[in-house]
Parts: sequence; structure tokens; C-alpha cells
Amino acid sequence: MKNVSKEVNEFDHFTNLMNGMWIGKLSKAFKEEKKRNGKKEFFYEVIRNQYCFGKEIETSYLKNKQAFNVNIRKKINSFSPENGLKYIHSKALMKELGKQSSDLIIDCSGVIGTPNGLNDWFINICYNFHYQAQFIDFINFDLQDMLKSSEVPYNEEFFLVGVKNSDKFLSSIIAGYIKIFPQAFPDLFKIHSYDAFLVMFPDVINTFCFKNHYIEDDEMMKIYINTFFSNYVQFDEKIEAYVSQFIRPEEH
Repeated sequence: MKNVSKEVNEFDHFTNLMNGMWIGKLSKAFKEEKKRNGKKEFFYEVIRNQYCFGKEIETSYLKNKQAFNVNIRKKINSFSPENGLKYIHSKALMKELGKQSSDLIIDCSGVIGTPNGLNDWFINICYNFHYQAQFIDFINFDLQDMLKSSEVPYNEEFFLVGVKNSDKFLSSIIAGYIKIFPQAFPDLFKIHSYDAFLVMFPDVINTFCFKNHYIEDDEMMKIYINTFFSNYVQFDEKIEAYVSQFIRPEEH
């Protein structure tokens, strides 16, 4: 769980991009409201949303639910009653359900407000992270494997990823992705405006999970991994102090 109020961490790319999305949307809504009511001096929005990330699903929970209902009903209705019941108990349906499940769900709740729509933003948002068990196991296995190429011994206290430190991990895979694909976010922003981050984020996750597919060049792979760990370490002073024991300053 991540609660955001006034603190700003330059290495917390996840929170900064998510908050930037809310600020952008509210700023646009505030300007439209000002056109209707020029005396409007205070504007706020209550946020309650849930985003789903997986290989074959929509990011929007509602869109994902609608698509799931339509596809499954269409499939069952194509059978006779007898075969429809067999399908409900089949391995084929279990496989389909697996493909439609979320690897990661991000639950957002809070309030954002502004007195003038300019630079004064009051933000209090809680981000909750829910991982599919196999996905979080893969992340932690892969992180241990990546550390083997460094001089830093694995330490569960600092490197085990879970719901309490997801912002640190997610921010670091964002940092690595943007480093090797610097034009990705600007290009998506031209098309999707403030939703650009949500459109980009599935690729950010996939790049971490399928590095050899997304990053074919060895030099770029090295840059990606170094950027990931650099951001991960600098995110937290305690981790930085731990790592500094094993890496010379010029290598850090």
C-alpha cells in the first residue's frame, strides 16, 4: 500500500506519473468548469478506481469485465445445453479463465483538489497493489537472478518485492523502460493524453518479464538492468547504505 500526500521522491516514477495523470485530468476539468463559472476558486475530485494488468486483458476493470462477460457468454451460447454444461467443467474454460486473470491490480482511492488550477495541488491518494501469486513469485525469482551478476548479496529485507514496497519495484522497471525506450511515453501522450501512462504500463511490465524478447541488444540489456538497480537502490536510503558496502563509489 502506498499513501501519497505531500512527500515527493524523484525516484518514485510510478507515483509521480500516476499523480501527474490525475493532475492533468483535473486541470482540464477545472478549466472547463471555469468557463461555466468564472468565480470558481476551488475544485476537487474524489478518486476511486481500479486498474488491471495482464497479458490479454483491458486495463480498465469495467471494460475488462464487459469483454469477459460477452466473450464467455458467446462461447457458451454457441453450444447445445448439454455441451454448454460440459464446457463449464472443461479444462478449456479453465485455460481461458487463466488468460483473463490479472497479474497485477492497482486499486486507487483518495482525493485531489486545487484552489486555482495552477501549481497548487493537494493530493492524498492511497495506492494498493494486488499480485497474482505466480506473478509475484516470478518477480522475486528474477530479481534474485539479476543480482547474481553484481557484487551485492541478496538480502530479503531490501530486495523481496511485495505489496508494501511495490512502488519501489514498479518505479524501477519504469525507469529502465524509459531509459531504453525514451520516446515511448511522449509518443503515447500525443495520442492518449493523460492516459498515456496506463497505455504504456503493460509494456513496462512485459519488458521486465520478457527481457530477451523486448531487449535484443546486449549493451541495451546492460543499460536496462543498471538503470533498474540504480533507481531501486536510490529510492530508499537504507538500501543505498546496504549496497554501498559492496560497491565502490565509482561503480555505484
